[in-house]
Amino acid sequence: MQVTLKAALLSLLFVPSALAGPVEYALSEARVAIEDAEFEQARALLEGSRESAASSDEIILNDSLSRVEYYLGIIEYYDGDPDDGAMGFWRKSLILNPGFAWDTSLVAEQDARDIFEALRSEIRQRSQAPTGVPEEEIPDFRVYIDGNLAHDYDLVVSGRHLVQVACPDNTVKGLWVDFGEAPDYLGLCGIVLETEQPDPGRTGREPRDWDGPSGLQIGLWSGGGARVAGGAAMYFLSVSPNLTAIEAARDDAATITRDEADDLTAAFNRGRLVEGVLLGAGFATVGVAFFIDDDLAIVPTGNGGVLTGRF
Repeated sequence: MQVTLKAALLSLLFVPSALAGPVEYALSEARVAIEDAEFEQARALLEGSRESAASSDEIILNDSLSRVEYYLGIIEYYDGDPDDGAMGFWRKSLILNPGFAWDTSLVAEQDARDIFEALRSEIRQRSQAPTGVPEEEIPDFRVYIDGNLAHDYDLVVSGRHLVQVACPDNTVKGLWVDFGEAPDYLGLCGIVLETEQPDPGRTGREPRDWDGPSGLQIGLWSGGGARVAGGAAMYFLSVSPNLTAIEAARDDAATITRDEADDLTAAFNRGRLVEGVLLGAGFATVGVAFFIDDDLAIVPTGNGGVLTGRF
């Protein structure tokens, strides 16, 4: 009974490694090798995982991709070229993930960390390139760059990145790409978009034959004109008289009290506000009517309605 329980517990300890992807497993083994100063073994594991990344049938995590280059840089720092060699790998690590955090448990030397942070500043000043991801929404089609879901509006740091495309047939296609130039993402999945061929005999939309203003245009002009007239009436009946009274009171301040002056100013401001609203709405309504190219209609839908027509 004790043997059986011990075996079960041991099997549970190995579950994370069994479930981890090939890259994550290689990273785990490489870290142990680095800690044991088995640098050649660690280098072989890491280079093998990098070479197989593009052919992986699963999306590789951003941290894992960056960590491969980071570990290779550590190996160079301790067992190779601590300057150009290590810097080259760490630069690649930061291109893949500019926010990658320095691991003091593996390298405690401050000089090495200073080099890494200087490279981070360099990468942040690099130019960025558009991903070139298609704008079209295609079911079950997604693009990942360095393990991150990518969109047409995203930018990536110029340099070498891993592109993986999740295709509608549930396969994953990958390749390493030097951005600026974007790959043919759709072509990786064998997708060809059907494009509508333009009619050579047509140049734009056909104009509507003019047969006089539509009923909607007449209604908008009438409503807009009424608002403009209301604004003009407000000016002559309220704004102008109040302005005249304010100017007269300003010339002879002894003829008016402070409360009367405040009431007169408030009335003038209200009149100006109403005048401005009526005139603005009126002119806007009249202007909109000129741009309507066809009668508009509200078409009911399950969630309300939509406005149809041409401008």
